[in-house]
Amino acid sequence: MCDVPLTPVVTGTTPPSPANDNAPVFYGTGEPGSTVALHTSSSCGGDAVATAVVGEDGTWEVAVPVDDDTTTVLWALAVDADSGLPSPCSAAGATYVEDSTAPLPPNLTGTNPPSPGRVVAYEVLAVAEAGATVTLFTDAACGSPADLSGVAGSDGRVAIASLVVDGGTAEFWATATDAAGNVSECVGPVTYRHDAVAPAAPTLTTTIPTSPSDTVTTPILVGQAEGGSTVTIYTTADCTGAVTTTVNVAQNGIFTVIVTVAANSSTTFYATATDAAGNVSACSPDGINYIHDDDNPDPPVLTGTDPPSPGATTSPTVLGETEPGATVRIYLGEGCTSFLVGTTTAGADGTFSVVVPVAANADTFLYARATDLAGRTSDCTADPLVYHHDGVAPAAPVVLSTAPASPSSEPSPVVVGTAEPGSSVQVYRDATCDTPLGAPATTEANGS
Repeated sequence: MCDVPLTPVVTGTTPPSPANDNAPVFYGTGEPGSTVALHTSSSCGGDAVATAVVGEDGTWEVAVPVDDDTTTVLWALAVDADSGLPSPCSAAGATYVEDSTAPLPPNLTGTNPPSPGRVVAYEVLAVAEAGATVTLFTDAACGSPADLSGVAGSDGRVAIASLVVDGGTAEFWATATDAAGNVSECVGPVTYRHDAVAPAAPTLTTTIPTSPSDTVTTPILVGQAEGGSTVTIYTTADCTGAVTTTVNVAQNGIFTVIVTVAANSSTTFYATATDAAGNVSACSPDGINYIHDDDNPDPPVLTGTDPPSPGATTSPTVLGETEPGATVRIYLGEGCTSFLVGTTTAGADGTFSVVVPVAANADTFLYARATDLAGRTSDCTADPLVYHHDGVAPAAPVVLSTAPASPSSEPSPVVVGTAEPGSSVQVYRDATCDTPLGAPATTEANGS
C-alpha cells in the first residue's frame, strides 16, 4: 500500500503580516522529505505558486512573490517523495498583507489641558490610522525625534504624555507609522505653553452713559484687561460673592459689558481677569461707581449768612445744605425766576457756601434751587433767607443816669441810657473812649 504524507501546516510569514515586502517567506511544518506545494485556493486546486522540500527537522519555508498592496492567502499540501501521492489540503491557510501605502498623516488636535495651561505635565492629542504609531519630533522636517510616541486606538485617538519646563513652551511635529512600517508625511506643529502667572487686575475706566444718569438702568462698563482673558464683574470690593456678569476681552485689551442696576441706586462695580491658562488676577483696586437717579432733589436749605444778618458787608457768604455734589444757584426773586446772584457746588457732606452781592442799607431776600449730578433740578426754596445790610453808624448813646444816683458808696453802679435798638453799648472811663468799663450791653428794642 502506498504511503500518503502527513498534511502540512502553514504557520506564518516572515516578515509578519502586514509588511512592506514583495517577497515574504511562508513557513510551516510537514513530513520530512515531502514536497510542500502552496496554492491560492482552500482546496489546493490549480497550479502551485511555490514549492518547498520539508527538511529533516520537519520544517519548510519558501519565498512567494506578491504585488504591492495585495492580500495573499495560501494553503498547502504535501507530495510524498517515493509514491508521489498528495496529502489532503491544509485546513487553514496563512494570510499575508502587502502594504506599500503610507498612512495619512496624523491630525494633531491639541493638548490636554489646552494651551496655555497651568500644569507642566500635559498630553499631546492626535487622531491617526487605527493601530498606527504616532511619533513626535522637535523640528519641522521630523528629523529630530522627541522620544515621545503613542499607538492610536481602534477609534484612531492617541494621547502622548509630555513635560514642559516651568514657564516654557514646547512645540512638536509628528508622523504616523502603520503596522507595515510605512511612514506618513510630517505634520505640525502643535504647541503647549506653560503659564502660572496671574494677569494684572482689570481697570474699569468709565460707564456709558456717564454716571449719574436719570434714564439708564442698564449701563455699559468699559475697561481694560489682558487680551484674551475673561473678566468677571462683582459688586463687592474683594470680588467675592455673587457674580454680576462675565465678558471676554478683545486682543487689544478693551472690554465692554452691560450690567443692570436698581432704579435710584448707587452701585460700585469691581472685576477680576482670568487668563487662558486659568490664572485669576487680583480684584481691581478701584471700582467704578454708577448712580441712577430719576428723582428731583429737595430744595436746598439756606441756613444763614456769614457774617450773620444784619451785617456791614455787601458781599455776605450764603450758607446751606443740599444733596452732595449738587449745583446750587442763588436768586433774588421768589420762585427763582429773577436775578441769579451766585452759583456753587455742594461738597461731599452736602454743605455749600457762596458769596453773593446785596444792596447797601437794605433787606435782600435770597432764594435757591439745586441741580443734582443727574441733571435734575429741585423746586425753589419756599421761604427766603433775609440778609439786612446796615452801613450807617448808629447815633452816639445818651447816658441818662446811674443807679444808685451819684454820689454813692456803691462801687459798681449801673449806667442807664438810650441807644439804637439792638446795638451794643460799651461804657468807657475816659472821654476818648479808650478805657472800657465793664462788659458791653445790648440795647433793648425800646432803645434803653
